[in-house]
Amino acid sequence: MLPLLLTILQSEIAQALIIAALTTVAAALLRRRGKLLYGVGNNFVYLVANPQAGQDGQAQNVPVATRQIWFENAGRETIKDIEIILNYRPTHFEVWTPRQWTSELIAHARLMIKLNSLNGGEFFQLHMLDFSTPAGLPDVVTVRWDGGVGKEVGMRFERDFPFWIRALGAAFTIIGMATIIYLLFRAAVVIATIYSVI
Repeated sequence: MLPLLLTILQSEIAQALIIAALTTVAAALLRRRGKLLYGVGNNFVYLVANPQAGQDGQAQNVPVATRQIWFENAGRETIKDIEIILNYRPTHFEVWTPRQWTSELIAHARLMIKLNSLNGGEFFQLHMLDFSTPAGLPDVVTVRWDGGVGKEVGMRFERDFPFWIRALGAAFTIIGMATIIYLLFRAAVVIATIYSVI
């Protein structure tokens, strides 16, 4: 049985079919379904001159805190029924880019923002503003959608490379993965051949 198996495995057609099957399985396992990610992109406090300074004991400057939270579907499939729960309702907030959304207060005065869907690769931002410190802005309690729970990630600015550079990088990655699979398979055949001779 082992010599027949080795003969089949040494055939270049069988090797090509096995590599194609392994690549298909790897692609299916690595396929990204809908995946909701979110993170705080910016927190900042401005000291804005108070136009009513000096009247009735008003302060010279008023602190204005801002927070920007990014939400992105990092998968390829559309995610539906997104719910964002904040500790409480901020003084001012806006969802950007413009899209249909609703908000309502739920138990314990939490704010729930609902969106119908988010396509693969699509993102939006939640901007908040309050006349206080960043501690005065609400935190995200939870983010959920019809297929799971959102994952909080760290945010930073990154250079956006042109499409042809990203495509070239993806092509080299795929070629590299196929080469590694091929070399591992060839090594397994050589080792099996050596052990069958012994």
